[in-house]
Amino acid sequence: MIDAGYLPVGHPIRVMMDEHQVILGLLQRLEQTNNAIQRMNALSLLSSEFRALGAVAADLLSAEPHHQREEEALFPALEELGIEGPPQVMRMEHHELRERKHELEALAAGTEELPDDELKRRVHDASTFLVAALRAHIQKENEVLYPMALHHLDASAWSSIARACDEIGYCPFTSR
Repeated sequence: MIDAGYLPVGHPIRVMMDEHQVILGLLQRLEQTNNAIQRMNALSLLSSEFRALGAVAADLLSAEPHHQREEEALFPALEELGIEGPPQVMRMEHHELRERKHELEALAAGTEELPDDELKRRVHDASTFLVAALRAHIQKENEVLYPMALHHLDASAWSSIARACDEIGYCPFTSR
């Protein structure tokens, strides 16, 4: 794994790795919130647990610019060098993760009327999937994709990637 601290402030990989740390914290919140919901005897969408679930789902969805910067700035630069497999896998994972984040948001909002046991099960399934899959996804990016990009891309490519990242925008929790 690379140490993002050696990269200059504002470098696209450093920004993405710093965002990963925030996202990992969100996953910890999701895990705790799911555990609290699973312990509830009677579910209420107005409960503090479901408000917390809605908040963490919204926070996870607010990370969309992170994925867009990868898909629209970083991955194409790698693909131009013939490195296609890892970006394709990451895109597929992003798609599935997006679907599950939206599912979690809908469950927290109560867009479907579900019996308590079904609601609990679906919250649990979506939460545990997101926690496991997103943690594994972040690990692959931090330990494989980002080091590969740092090894293969030159200063000119990083300059173009940084400009594209600025055009796409950043997560509300990003500090650059």
